[in-house]
Amino acid sequence: MTLIKGYDRFGGISPESAPLTNVLYAMGASYSEPFIFGMCGGIGASYFVFEYKGMPPNVFLGMRHGLYGSPDFFGNGCRRLGATPVFKETTSSGAAQKHLLETIAAGKPAVAYVCGKDAYSYHHVGVAGLDGDEVLLDDMAPEPVRMSLEQFAKRRAAIGQFKNRLLTVSLPAGKPDLRAGFLAAIAATIEGMHKAHIKSFASNFGLASLAKFARLLGDEKDKKGWAKQFPPGPRLENGLKWVRQYTKNGAYRGMYADFLEEGGKLAKVKGLAPCIKLYRQLDEQWKEFSGLAVPGNGIQLTDLSGMMSDMQVMEGAVLLLLGNWLGAQR
Repeated sequence: MTLIKGYDRFGGISPESAPLTNVLYAMGASYSEPFIFGMCGGIGASYFVFEYKGMPPNVFLGMRHGLYGSPDFFGNGCRRLGATPVFKETTSSGAAQKHLLETIAAGKPAVAYVCGKDAYSYHHVGVAGLDGDEVLLDDMAPEPVRMSLEQFAKRRAAIGQFKNRLLTVSLPAGKPDLRAGFLAAIAATIEGMHKAHIKSFASNFGLASLAKFARLLGDEKDKKGWAKQFPPGPRLENGLKWVRQYTKNGAYRGMYADFLEEGGKLAKVKGLAPCIKLYRQLDEQWKEFSGLAVPGNGIQLTDLSGMMSDMQVMEGAVLLLLGNWLGAQR
C-alpha cells in the first residue's frame, strides 16, 4: 500500500469538510475540521422535496452553506486560508483517469466528487494514494478505503455536471491573514442565510426555507403540506428518515460554534461568546428535533412544526447578533 506522503489522518465529522481538512493536514496545514468547515462558509439552510417516478418523495435539507455541488464551498474556503484551489474538470473519463494518476504520482493529495449509493446523491472523498489498480480513498472511515480504478472512474463520471472534478490545493508561501479570512467566512454565512441562491426558488433557501419547512409540516390543507404529501405509512416513514439523516448531527450548528470559538482565537478577535452559546443551544434543539422525528412515537407533525418555527426564529436572532458583531469589526 502506497499512501501519499503525509496522508495519515482519515475520516472525520462530515463528508462536507473532512476530506479537505485531511488533505490540508497531509500538506502541513494543521487545522481542525470545524475550522475548515466554517472557513468554507459554515452553516446554511435549504428545503426541497424531490419526487421521482416509482419512488417515494425524497426530502432534502441542506444544512451547510451554499449550493450543493458547487466548487465554491471548498474553493472559497481555500482562498480564505490564503491557499489556491485548483479544480480540474473534463467530460472525458480517460483524461480524468490520466490526471488522477498524474496527481497521485506527483505526491499531491486531492479531493474528488463522487456519486453516492444512488444516482441522485454525491459526496466528497480524499484521494490518499494508490496500490496497484486500486485507489486508496479517505471516505469517512478511520483507515483508507480501497476501490478499483475502474469503479472509481465510474463513480466520478456518474454525475455529469461535476465533469470528473478533482481538487488540489497549493498552500501560501507565507503566513495567511486568518483574521481577514475569518471575517469573510462569517460574512458569507450571514449572506447565505438571507440569500436566494436560485431566484426562482427563493423560499427554499436560508431562513425562508426553515419558515417554509415549519409551515408545511403543520399545514393540513396545502397540497405540498406534510399531511397530504407524507400521509401515515411508508411515505411518512421515508420522509422523516431523510429529516433525521440531515439533522441528527445538530444541523452542523455545534460544529459552527466550535469554528467561532477556535477561529476567534486564531484571528485574535473577541466578543463571540454570546453567539457561540446560542449556536450550542441550537445544536441541542436540532438534535432534539431529529430525535423526535420518528413515526409512531406519539408526536404530531404539528408539534414538529412548532419546534421548527421556534428554531427558525432563534436562527434569525443569532444571525442578527453575529451580523452586529461583524459590523463592529470593520
